[in-house]
Amino acid sequence: MDERAREIWARLLRDRIVFIGTPIDDYVANLVTRQMRLLGDESRSRAISLYINSPGGYLTSSCAILEAMDASTCDVESFVVGSAAGTALQIAAHARGGRRFALSNAHFTLCPLQGPPDQQVASHQAKLETMLAADSKKRVADIRRDMASNLTLSAEQAKKYGLIDEILVEFPRPSARPPRKPARRRGPGAAPLNP
Repeated sequence: MDERAREIWARLLRDRIVFIGTPIDDYVANLVTRQMRLLGDESRSRAISLYINSPGGYLTSSCAILEAMDASTCDVESFVVGSAAGTALQIAAHARGGRRFALSNAHFTLCPLQGPPDQQVASHQAKLETMLAADSKKRVADIRRDMASNLTLSAEQAKKYGLIDEILVEFPRPSARPPRKPARRRGPGAAPLNP
């Protein structure tokens, strides 16, 4: 990483912004989790902003990020800036209720979740289907059907589906974000990630 890239990365962290901009594997999950832990230790009153433009990735790697979101000592908000598919969509939808955002041209794809052959894919997929149903206030059967059909949604459609709360035309300034609410939103019926 050159000096300019380090300056940009440091500035984003000062603004409590974490990017997920590639397929999600163990390296990405470890990097995101470390940054979330660092920012959570620095301040419990300021939200962490996850900026997402990702096709998703491996189940266990993505589950590490989802668990870090639940374990965070501060709120986590999401901004979809290009596309969110698979487990990246799950991460976007799992941010705090009322603080799940997308730019107007963003799109979302529900699709079957990925895992290496030695993973308990069916068990993980069932748990994440239940979690997404709780986050979107949909039935698990509807989530499963839409994943099987690779349903793609515009930002407006994703809002109606319950994946995001607000569509933005520009990024908010960090100081303009709403204050932290007393308790994190946890969707009813959300299942633990570990089988």
